[in-house]
This record gives sequence, structure tokens and C-alpha cells, in this order.
Amino acid sequence: LLGTNPNQPRVTDEAILCTLMGTNAAIPGGELYNGFAANYQASFGALPAAFAAQSYDAAYLSALAYAAARGAGHVHPDGPALAEGLTRLSTGNQIDVGVQGLATALTVLSGGTQSTVDVVGVSGPLDFDATTGEAPSRLEMWRFDIDLTRIDNLGVVYDGRSTYSFQAVLVDPPGRACGSAQ
Repeated sequence: LLGTNPNQPRVTDEAILCTLMGTNAAIPGGELYNGFAANYQASFGALPAAFAAQSYDAAYLSALAYAAARGAGHVHPDGPALAEGLTRLSTGNQIDVGVQGLATALTVLSGGTQSTVDVVGVSGPLDFDATTGEAPSRLEMWRFDIDLTRIDNLGVVYDGRSTYSFQAVLVDPPGRACGSAQ
């Protein structure tokens, strides 16, 4: 939209850019994420992009759901069996994602139908809601800064549990052409 790549079209109506806002998964924090980000940067020469941490966690969760389904007696786990396996990843002894945590969790979950672990990912706690199947996460809001031709992070608008804050939305947009556009 900003036309920073010459091979892509650019939105030329700055009033449109002034009114566009969006959400993104909040940038995780903590020791697990910091280690992940450092390894990611060493491997790829850049900081992790949006949803990189969540994608990393999803790979581990898939393996753990499979192990939980097998531990519950499903010889060839299908979608419903994997979904049931995910419900066993939010209680029990805390396991941090990673190679060592994966080995421990696989052993525990293979132990039977009642075996559970509480998985903490690089994106944060992965506590699945048994009703919705969702693992809550924080959301941030962004908008364009047309003067600097970049996207500005406006901060967390949802805390991942129950609280929404729209203070970020009420801030006047940056840029000379935005004026009072909201």
C-alpha cells in the first residue's frame, strides 16, 4: 500500500492511508521468545515476522496433539482425535516448547488417556479454551505513518483474556495529510 517496493502498486490517496488501521498478533516477550528471536535472527538475518512465533508453536502443538491422540489409543489420529489431543496441552506440569520440552511432553502424553502437560510457547501461554478451541493471545493495533512511509504499532488493544482498550484508536493519525482524519 505504501509503494515501498517498485514492483507493487501504491495507494496515492493519502486520506485512505490515514484511515486504514489493522490488528496483528502482539509481539511476544519473555525468555522463551527472546531465545527464539535471537536464533531466528542468527539463522535468517532478520527479526521474526508477524506470526513467526505462533507458527513455530503450531508445529510443536501438532506433534504434541498427535502424541496425545496416540496415547489415548488412536492408532491413526484424525482431525477430531488431534483436536481432542490439543485439549490435553493446557493442564499438568509446565513444558516449554523446544527440543528438550518436546521430548519430555511426548513421553508424558504417550502415557495414557489422562496424561496432560501445560505447554508454554515462544508466543506465550497456549491455554486452549475447551469450548472454543482457541488459545487466547494479545492483539496490537497498527496504522500508517504516511510521512515516514511505515507502519506504526499503536499498542495492545486486547489483552488475550477479556480486556479491550481502544485508546490507540483515538490517537490522531500521524502525517501532514491526515489532519483530523480518523
